[in-house]
Amino acid sequence: MAQGILLVSFGTTYLEARSKNIGKVAARVREQIPGIKFYQTYISGGEKRFLKDKMLEISSPEEALAQMRADGIEDIVLSSSVMTEGKEYDALLKLAEAHRGEFRSMQVAPPLLYKDENFEEAAFVIWHELREYVGEDPLI
Repeated sequence: MAQGILLVSFGTTYLEARSKNIGKVAARVREQIPGIKFYQTYISGGEKRFLKDKMLEISSPEEALAQMRADGIEDIVLSSSVMTEGKEYDALLKLAEAHRGEFRSMQVAPPLLYKDENFEEAAFVIWHELREYVGEDPLI
């Protein structure tokens, strides 16, 4: 049973942000789940067209799912790099619903800040990372 993960990002037209943010998330996902086939897509058509003009090709969500099927992937996880529920996450859910029957199993990971306790955890991590700069002062 072949397994794969599709990382779905909104996308960005800023190449530096792409490498520092989306690229680092992608690298971390690959690092954390070795042996699972990794695919990546942008949900925003505008960003994809911009990148294509810069000679950087990225598959559409439909193309990425088609490639996964062609590669024999049967069990997939759709994971989004968006932080909260909203238009982009809703688009991911709509994509999953449209293609769910094409795979043996499909799971959609929730956004990072999906539950109330996720906000507290994220705030703690951010404060911990910035503590050397702000000391014990509140971080606003």
